[in-house]
Amino acid sequence: MIFRSRRVKAGLSSYVFRWSGGMIPYKIQRGLPEEMHQMLHQAMSIIEDHTCINFIEKTTEKNYVYMSYSEQGCFSHVGMVNRGRQKLNLGRGCWKFGTIVHELIHSIGFSHEHQRNDRDSYITIAYENVEEGKEHNFKLDREMGLEFSTYEIPYNYASVMHYGSMAFSDEDDEPTIIPKKLSEVSPKQVYYSAVDGDGRPVIGLRKLTWGDVRMINLMYKDHC
Repeated sequence: MIFRSRRVKAGLSSYVFRWSGGMIPYKIQRGLPEEMHQMLHQAMSIIEDHTCINFIEKTTEKNYVYMSYSEQGCFSHVGMVNRGRQKLNLGRGCWKFGTIVHELIHSIGFSHEHQRNDRDSYITIAYENVEEGKEHNFKLDREMGLEFSTYEIPYNYASVMHYGSMAFSDEDDEPTIIPKKLSEVSPKQVYYSAVDGDGRPVIGLRKLTWGDVRMINLMYKDHC
């Protein structure tokens, strides 16, 4: 996840970072195997089918998403950065349908669910279990100087944008994100799709949820 600047409003809170008309021009790096092409287009299609977003092949547009696969890691800029080409990379190990959807939603303008400023009411970050040097992946949006709106959508444990419990775990292989038990959550209006044996919502799911769709459509409501 890459931000244009740490000192300006981004993504959901600012029109500056939204794609005009909900149209996202894109170009795919040459040489991408056909199987991966199909998976990428399927991921774009599922977003288009449920939201106001449309992905269009780049023609003369200045700003566009360059979908590459040659670098290591899975990452994307957040929203439209207004600097011409911006990269969304899906390296080795990233070619899973849910991961592709996750990165595409970053490009639309979304941060991570577990970095919402209200997240401490719903999860606990076990920093002692986080791999050294990876702590920034768990900072609150405001700690990074960023401003995202939740549009009063309840915390979404099942969001495709929520990291799993073992994300960036160190060599001890202990959880880094611990959901609070549903009996402990206040307010109790949250989204979840499954609960473990301890009564904690399951996180790290990789399917587009109603909450994800609702947030995108509220962000781009002028084009729905």
